[in-house]
Amino acid sequence: MSDYRIAFIADLHHYSEKLGNTGRAYELREGSDQKCLKETGAILDSAFEKFLSEDTDCVCIAGDITNDGEKCSHEEVKEKFSLFSEKKKLLGMPKHKKWVLISNYRDKTLLRNNVAWWISSHLPGIKYTPRFQHAELILNGRHRGVYQVVEQVRIDNDRVDINEMQPTDTEGEAITGGYLIELDRMSDDTDQWRWVLPHLQGGTHQANIKKPKIDESNQAQHDYIKDYLFKVDELLGTSEDMEYVMEKYIDMPSWAAQWLVFELSGTPEPSGPSSWYTFKDKNDDKWYCGPPWDFDYQSFVPSTANQFRNKKYVYQPQMRKYQPYREELVRQWEAVQPLLPDLINYINEQREYMRHSAEANWFIHEQNLKDDESHQNGDEYIPSDMAIDRMIEYLKAKWEFIDQNIVHL
Repeated sequence: MSDYRIAFIADLHHYSEKLGNTGRAYELREGSDQKCLKETGAILDSAFEKFLSEDTDCVCIAGDITNDGEKCSHEEVKEKFSLFSEKKKLLGMPKHKKWVLISNYRDKTLLRNNVAWWISSHLPGIKYTPRFQHAELILNGRHRGVYQVVEQVRIDNDRVDINEMQPTDTEGEAITGGYLIELDRMSDDTDQWRWVLPHLQGGTHQANIKKPKIDESNQAQHDYIKDYLFKVDELLGTSEDMEYVMEKYIDMPSWAAQWLVFELSGTPEPSGPSSWYTFKDKNDDKWYCGPPWDFDYQSFVPSTANQFRNKKYVYQPQMRKYQPYREELVRQWEAVQPLLPDLINYINEQREYMRHSAEANWFIHEQNLKDDESHQNGDEYIPSDMAIDRMIEYLKAKWEFIDQNIVHL
């Protein structure tokens, strides 16, 4: 593994001085802990200047960005982030400014995301699969474990390659896209539009507009994408002319391929739905799926190998009423079905590549994993090698089940 300079900051708790720094309420807040509330802006400025002067490769920020979610505080932090304007390559991945550092703390194999994204990258219906690299995090001279550096899901030529909208796009073709949309029941970000789609099967049926964000957009864009989503949702839920709906509004290869990635991993995320990314591009009526995301737990569990875990969710019952969509599911499966031996070879190569890093990781974190009461993966108490063997056995059984039953969906 190569060395990279990564700066790590947790819990900025930035407080905008526009909110005032006098009065009883302010004094109570400032005196309640050791945060230098009034000085947060100056502290951040000094830290960011230091990172820039030291040619830092990556800045990782975790925890609370602002003191209490104030909009003006968020806007000021966003402005400070603009100092890092230069896109950089990271760990061999294409240049960008936005990355995600994933701990995979519940994943005894450390490979669940790898395997799902390997499958995704071999399905012709998926237009973009996030690139990633594993990294050992050394913080203040101490080894803190194995993390996964992943491309954040963004609109970009090398990521979700659709038109990026401007606040001035208010009519005509300009207003038609692109929109990055996540179906996620748990999202509560205050900078995103969100609506409940009544015919979207799952927990809370929530659609969240990831891009453009509220402060980057306008009312016309809000109205357009809201009307579009509710129209497609209504047609999928009630129309008797599925040929019209599917051919005009649904990109069948990407919906079929993304569903297959989630089904092969066995994760129940579609039941939320959660972490189900979609997009709509400019001057294109179709709704696309991708990229697949979030497979680190409740996935690759042997008890789910001999079943379709997600056939009732994310519009799948409606879509399967249309014969060409069922045929598309089979086509996507046929593209990946012969590749199981290659996938197992990939898993074993990754196992060996990460062996010493994984041992160091679990020396630090194994007790934390055992103490997590959820135990959603079922491999928390076995060695990582056995957990990987268990994953391989799951894949063999799942492959056989899908191969025998996908034509009967």
